[in-house]
Amino acid sequence: MLTTTTTTTSATTGTKSPMSAEYYIRPATEADVEAINGIVNHEIATSVSNFDYEPRPLDKAFAWYQSVVGNNYPIIVACKKDSEGCEVVGGYAALFPFRTKEGYKFTVEYSLYIHKDHRRKGLGRGLLTELLVIGRAKGYHSVIGGISGGNVASTNLAEEFGFRYVGVFKEVGYKFGEYVDCTFMELILN
Repeated sequence: MLTTTTTTTSATTGTKSPMSAEYYIRPATEADVEAINGIVNHEIATSVSNFDYEPRPLDKAFAWYQSVVGNNYPIIVACKKDSEGCEVVGGYAALFPFRTKEGYKFTVEYSLYIHKDHRRKGLGRGLLTELLVIGRAKGYHSVIGGISGGNVASTNLAEEFGFRYVGVFKEVGYKFGEYVDCTFMELILN
């Protein structure tokens, strides 16, 4: 099937974003947790984008989902229908507290992961577009992105959306026998 990049409209907020036309964005549900966990576990096993060493068990993934959604933070997914009409999750994004102290309540951090088979289709742009619309609507003032291991694609995406470089923590992570830097970027929303 030939895919074209068009402007698609989000089912969550009605926002238009450039994304392959076969995909759509919607709020995540508990039914998506297993797919989200599979995406995260692939990154745990193969990259430094997540500093966990062992795959996340499904019960911990459900606890994460309940914690985020239960505290009124968004988790969204980019999906498409497969050849049999079944929904496939191609990526997800979430907002969550940057810090737990009350004075940080208007600052959130974002997480965004794309399944390895669904990259280069505009899902990252689509998800981040949607996430920032939701963040503004919820009244958040700033969004932080922590990008580890010199992930150029993630850094470039954040810069496209106006995130500015605020600093790097040198060698704060350790994975695959090496110390890993973590770059922090920030976007003021409101």
